[in-house]
Amino acid sequence: MAGKEIAILGAGVAGLSAAAELEKEGNQVTILTPEQQGIDYRSVYTTFQGETKPFKDLFPDHTLRPLTGFKFLTDNSSLSLDGRGYWMLDYPEALNALKSRLHRVKIEELLVSNSHISIMDTEYGACVSIDGEKRYYDAVIDCSGEKAVTKSGKDPVVEFVYGGVYQGGLKKQEMIIAFIDSIGATCWVNPSILGDGYIDVVVSAWGWKSQSSRFMQEGPRRLRILRDFMREMKAATFLNSEPETIFSGTIRSQIMDRPEDKNIYTAGDAAGMARPKTGDGFRWAIYGGQLAANAINEGDSPKDVYRQFTKVRPAWKDKLLQGATLYRLNKQRLGNLGTSVKPLAEIIEKHPQFKGIAEDFFINDGIDPRFLVYMLAKPHFRKILVNSVLTQFNILMNGMENIPHEYPFPELE
Repeated sequence: MAGKEIAILGAGVAGLSAAAELEKEGNQVTILTPEQQGIDYRSVYTTFQGETKPFKDLFPDHTLRPLTGFKFLTDNSSLSLDGRGYWMLDYPEALNALKSRLHRVKIEELLVSNSHISIMDTEYGACVSIDGEKRYYDAVIDCSGEKAVTKSGKDPVVEFVYGGVYQGGLKKQEMIIAFIDSIGATCWVNPSILGDGYIDVVVSAWGWKSQSSRFMQEGPRRLRILRDFMREMKAATFLNSEPETIFSGTIRSQIMDRPEDKNIYTAGDAAGMARPKTGDGFRWAIYGGQLAANAINEGDSPKDVYRQFTKVRPAWKDKLLQGATLYRLNKQRLGNLGTSVKPLAEIIEKHPQFKGIAEDFFINDGIDPRFLVYMLAKPHFRKILVNSVLTQFNILMNGMENIPHEYPFPELE
């Protein structure tokens, strides 16, 4: 089924991975790139396990910085996990590397405005309207991510990110994930892709998209609290008090729905395939893009893509994660995050054989039945699981509109 005309909306890793697979089979590919203005993507990072996945071959070595571990840190507990096989990725350079390969094979790229795009499924293909001008393709893959054209909730849950690049250093080449009650956010510090002598310091939290402007306004204060916490815990050194560069944005969070279209495929954030947690969304975005492209090459439908994807990543896991995320919003508001670190550290101290399983759980969302039994023996973990299931049941019965839209952060002093 080669020689088709395909449009891909979005030039992130999902879209570029899809384009690479389609081009191999002789398809004519047009990448429609939404214009981005005033956003610095220099320091948008992710992690992925390159030793067990084929994705490392996609990127030049200079775009990767190896990690030695992950450390979870609160004001009264810590937990260290092995991070060998994981990298920090220079995201912009990785995209440039992919684009340069595609440009050599003359894949067309058009800059477009996302707010003036619409996609319509037709009997014989898909129609893309750009500023009223209609273009017809055999199929379209929507990889537009956070501003997904094919699916836009009234007020979706997103992950807010506000960070800065500081001159400084860490004792090890590790990612430190910190939970600070006063700012109600999951924070992290990691080696910067800018090189030795630089670290990224990031405040990250979940919330409703309509609240993003308020979160970004409070970003500088939250970042200073994180900086001071890391200094107090002697987890990082800072050579300057203010960041050299600021970066911010939102990452869409949604679960993957069964598609109804015949000729419109989705991949990455647009499909609910990507999960931002510890960069796991990056490899899922690549896999989703490749899966959609291969389906087009083989003449499979979007529903076939859904079935194949959910075989690898079951839908129930995503729904449970969604329930846990919405339950977490209240814990953020109360400044009650990081309470899992201490009981989990106690389990691993008593049962060292679970350390590798815990690493798979925290980093890859892997679930081992034996480890799950020990976790559920702790009242803390039972409460999280029960509330996650009840929240998801509430969504199924009453929809997302029934979830309170409070500002999910403690008031800053």
